[in-house]
Amino acid sequence: MLKLNQYSLVLILVCFSVVLSLLSEMASAQPASPNIIVILADDMGFSDLGCYGSEIETPNIDALAANGLKFTQFYNTARCWPTRAALMTGFYPHQVNMAMNFGPKAPAGYTGLIPPTARMIPELLKTVGYSTYHVGKWHLNSRGPLHNETWPLARGYDHSYFMLQQDNFHNPKLLFDDKQRIARPGDQDPDYYVTTAFTNQAIRRLKEHQQHDSDKPFFLYLAHTAPHFPLHAKAEDVAKYLGKYRMGWDELRIRRHQKQLDSGLLNCKLSERDPASVPWETLTEEEQIKWDARMATYAAMIDRIDIGVGRIVEQLKAMNAFENTLIFVLSDNGSSAEYIVRGDGHQPGAAPGSRESYRCLEVGWSNAANTPFREHKMWTYE
Repeated sequence: MLKLNQYSLVLILVCFSVVLSLLSEMASAQPASPNIIVILADDMGFSDLGCYGSEIETPNIDALAANGLKFTQFYNTARCWPTRAALMTGFYPHQVNMAMNFGPKAPAGYTGLIPPTARMIPELLKTVGYSTYHVGKWHLNSRGPLHNETWPLARGYDHSYFMLQQDNFHNPKLLFDDKQRIARPGDQDPDYYVTTAFTNQAIRRLKEHQQHDSDKPFFLYLAHTAPHFPLHAKAEDVAKYLGKYRMGWDELRIRRHQKQLDSGLLNCKLSERDPASVPWETLTEEEQIKWDARMATYAAMIDRIDIGVGRIVEQLKAMNAFENTLIFVLSDNGSSAEYIVRGDGHQPGAAPGSRESYRCLEVGWSNAANTPFREHKMWTYE
């Protein structure tokens, strides 16, 4: 009987050792909390990425889509700040006072003051051990003093390199690094371009995270201002697309829609041309050249976003973090048919995309960017 007990004890110890070993292996096999990157474009149309039918070169985003998911039924809102509020809080914009940003004296739903009870994604992620970084456009601040409780650092971000709202791409005014206001960078660096700067800052944060917090997962929210007006782009990027849009917005809509059908992305009909637009063939050659340059500048802005995505992917791979990182690429709303001149204005004769220019995409090209749909930014419909 004693021998049996001894054998039983040995067997139990062996079994327990095996179980512990298996549990240890299972625990080590469990994936760590994923890193999360949200890349938000500004006023980019439904068909503006290659994987959604575009001729614009976006190979890096297309590669992510080919190995991930493409959404065709996805709801945001029709303007910048309501979408950002919903994205960051999970609430409908009216619930967090961001249906419009009229200031603190406006009726509930429209003050631009997100209540502290509406906790943002980074605030929640920090409770489970995430480092949190923001780069780019914020547009969730109230109209009031510059330093207040509506800035990124007050809403859960460890660091933020941000622009409060839309500005000149070559020389922005309201640019901040955490709480420190940055002098207009284009005054010192004539080659400054904010889309590239945002990518640089995102990579800076990834490198710092690797050096100081590599044991923690991270959340990075990269909110580009491109391709929102003013249509500003680097000259070499514009040159790449000049002449490629002489076929006009009507033909571009047809071509993009056909790509969407051929790829299986959609199976719907193409909407009619926006009645506020005109048939391309009714334009003079001089007008067509001008509009070709307009669309070339817009395409260049999206191209530069994609270049940045490629650089970020390279950095993730260098950190051995790519396989454990969720990357979301989206736009806050559709392309814009607006015609607005703000800030430094437009100087006659300014080169397309230059800091002296201030142009918008306008209705014809916006209609093409939003293929196959019939409306634009600011229109809410289904």
